[in-house]
Amino acid sequence: MDSSENSGGRLQTVYRQLVAVILLLLVLAVLGYRYFEAVPGIVAQGLQVEQTRLLNVLAMTRSKWLGEGQPPRMLLSWVKQVDIPSAQASAALTLENTQSSEVLMASGGWPLPHERSAAGCARLWYQLLGVLPDGQELQVQFDGESFACWFIAGDGSRLSYRLDSGEVNFLTSDR
Repeated sequence: MDSSENSGGRLQTVYRQLVAVILLLLVLAVLGYRYFEAVPGIVAQGLQVEQTRLLNVLAMTRSKWLGEGQPPRMLLSWVKQVDIPSAQASAALTLENTQSSEVLMASGGWPLPHERSAAGCARLWYQLLGVLPDGQELQVQFDGESFACWFIAGDGSRLSYRLDSGEVNFLTSDR
């Protein structure tokens, strides 16, 4: 009888371990599903942050345009700042690598792409925000009818920039 009780005890131990593994796999499956369900929302949030950045840059560009007497072309400069360790807190930054690019301006004071195409819109994005759209995994389109650049994220959320008015709209996906 000792042998059968011993075998039964081992079977119960194996059964408990099997149930524990199955429960662990179920918990991991639920967590994994929730994680991958949230990924498209994170991408859309990134595009929403870019909308805020684009609005700020457009406002600064238009202000500069008005201040310079409304020229047809403007030179935009982006300066990268680098932290430098220093004993004095006031001397903690230095300027490095100024990037300049010429931007065409509309009569209303909004930046225009050099060419009316998706490539022109991608170049304008880079000139205004300093990063390439494909770094954000964005698809770029130009709509000649509405005179707008469209920046589309992988989840279907879209950002439009109307070149005649400077209007920026963020649209979420319909999913």
